Amino acid sequence: MPTSSATPSSALRLETRPSPSSHAALPPHLLLLVLANGTLVFLFVRRLGERFEFVTSEFRHPDARLGTLGYHVAVDPKSRYIAVADMENTFVVYELQSWETMSQQYSQHSSISPVKSWSPRPVNGLVHKMEFLHPRPEDDYHVILLLVILKHGASAPKMILYDWERGDDVRQILAEDKDGHRLPREHRMPLFLIPLTIRNSFFIVSENSLAVCKDPLQGPPQYVTVDAGAHPKTRFHYGTQPPMWTAWDRPVRRRGYYDNKDNIYLAREDGVIVFFEFDTIDLLATGMNVGNCNSNISTAFTTMYDAFSDVAIISGDSGPGMVCQLRPRKPIVELGIIPNWSPTLDFVTTDQSTSWRGDAGQRGAQTSRWSEQAASRHLG
Repeated sequence: MPTSSATPSSALRLETRPSPSSHAALPPHLLLLVLANGTLVFLFVRRLGERFEFVTSEFRHPDARLGTLGYHVAVDPKSRYIAVADMENTFVVYELQSWETMSQQYSQHSSISPVKSWSPRPVNGLVHKMEFLHPRPEDDYHVILLLVILKHGASAPKMILYDWERGDDVRQILAEDKDGHRLPREHRMPLFLIPLTIRNSFFIVSENSLAVCKDPLQGPPQYVTVDAGAHPKTRFHYGTQPPMWTAWDRPVRRRGYYDNKDNIYLAREDGVIVFFEFDTIDLLATGMNVGNCNSNISTAFTTMYDAFSDVAIISGDSGPGMVCQLRPRKPIVELGIIPNWSPTLDFVTTDQSTSWRGDAGQRGAQTSRWSEQAASRHLG
């Protein structure tokens, strides 16, 4: 990973969509890092003989007056735009080059320049959350940006939506002043806004409440409460307040699966993992307790594909993390420990189909030995 005097503030997967006829060596995914000084770093790994090397492309916004961007980062689900915001005052929407253009750049110059244009927007207040929502399958051209902003002097934050079509003048779209909609009282300071793959909707996770916001583009937003079930705190919880939700991830599924439904894993700081399934008809959520991990869960939590289950990778919270198998209606299987006593902020994986080959655990124990060779094969 490239070094910098500034530490990375966010790491997100930027998906590219290669054409079948393309002969360029660009991988199907690029990694976007946003450094604390506002620099965007696009990178991927290429093979040179028997070794690997990082290919990086840096972009620093030419207008220094915009301040230090990177407190919030969002990527359009179709990888056409990214949005980067300061904690207050400003956010910027960057339009990205198409995969075909970047492929041509790489073929000719062995490097890429992903940023095509940018559109800044001043904000009179504090940016609390920022996400791109998923367009409907039939509206592939649609782009939807959601922000939660607490305006100066306001008593409660508001949800503001900007939407446009690919190729529109984004500067003109962002120039419009929007009043927005107040968030419900129980969701004034949400922990997560999770864009759902169905009906432009999102899953809102707050300290004491969960809900789905239905069709936010069609009139005043409607919030439907989601029952997460009762999950007693575990021995890994410290404090007098109820344990907090700390991370989420969408598991890898076959192409087209998420057109009609959505799956979300929601993780709690004391090791509890809950699986939610949403359907496209009425957006009712079904929650199922997957089990408890023998570790704390902080912000670094992700899942990988396995043939018959999902594999979760957890860094822990300033302590050992773990790799475990999440099986439907069966106990969690611990595959290995990740030794760690330093804060790990984020994990990211690709969706390449791989399988986990662990040795059988001891009789009666839900564990499997995890060799260094297996770790290198699956996490390297």
